[in-house]
Amino acid sequence: MAAVAALLLMAVAAAGGFWWSRRRRPLVITTYVPSASTPGEKVALDNWLPRIAEELGEVDFLPVEAVAGPGGDQFGKGLALMKDGKYPAAAKCFERALKLGLTGTYVCGALCFLGRIALERGDLQRSVELFLKCLAWPSLTAEAAFSAAGYLHRVYQCAGMTRDAEIARGIAARCSSDRVSLNLRVLADIESHVERARRGQRPSGARRGLRWLSGLNRARLTAALRPDR
Repeated sequence: MAAVAALLLMAVAAAGGFWWSRRRRPLVITTYVPSASTPGEKVALDNWLPRIAEELGEVDFLPVEAVAGPGGDQFGKGLALMKDGKYPAAAKCFERALKLGLTGTYVCGALCFLGRIALERGDLQRSVELFLKCLAWPSLTAEAAFSAAGYLHRVYQCAGMTRDAEIARGIAARCSSDRVSLNLRVLADIESHVERARRGQRPSGARRGLRWLSGLNRARLTAALRPDR
């Protein structure tokens, strides 16, 4: 009996220890380092946001190829879905197009559109990575370069990354065309995306929807309904 009682006590103690270890939460210590910048100065996110290489400011542009490749149908569907504002479905089409195979100039176009979709989702890092990949693609078109560099300029400008913003602005200025325009709503939203990224927050789908419905005035709505060409 004594042995049985001892075993029971050991079992209870072990169970209690397991419960207490599960109940305790790990200690989280956050070290805060005050910013030395002035109140009006933007704090650069260069330790988080990918940088743009100076060599990209000297790239040459190619005309859009006549043939899109095996993924051409998916590329066209992605464009149509983007015009209807169905960005998640459009992204899947562009990704399928890239997987099926696209000619060089259509690859840079798909990368640019995927970067734009990432901006719509508020994913700054992903969008910058895609825009930079677009600009570094060997078969770069002036249309894709203008869009990618134009949005990058605004992102870097809002992030306080002056050098990167100037390089992106220079690329966009070299390939400015009446055939392509930047979406004014997307440009206006970039600053709030940067501020949210500083706080380490990602907007929920519902919150983005409410902001869309409540924050657009007539001029911004007109710009939002006018699809990028």
